[in-house]
Amino acid sequence: MSNNLMGFLAFAELGLGTAFTFSLFSPLANNDWETTRKIMLFLKKTFNAIGLVVVVGGGLIAVFLPLLVKDGQMIPHMQGADVKIMDRFFRHREVDVS
Repeated sequence: MSNNLMGFLAFAELGLGTAFTFSLFSPLANNDWETTRKIMLFLKKTFNAIGLVVVVGGGLIAVFLPLLVKDGQMIPHMQGADVKIMDRFFRHREVDVS
């Protein structure tokens, strides 16, 4: 589930972070603080809009998900897969504090 969420967030970002980073090289190298400020303000507005779309979209999906999925409907070979993955992830990270 967490992999799906991270994949969705990476898709929602659409590589804009990389594009903004590239666009900041020249203004920062030339100490053009006005252009840097404009790019950063646009970056802030863009990521706020993306975050709003993700939150609203996730909320709508959460509300309507019970209507889209029947009770007890699961893919047989995927049943409990998230639990097994998380158990395997945390099992090898046990720490001896003695």
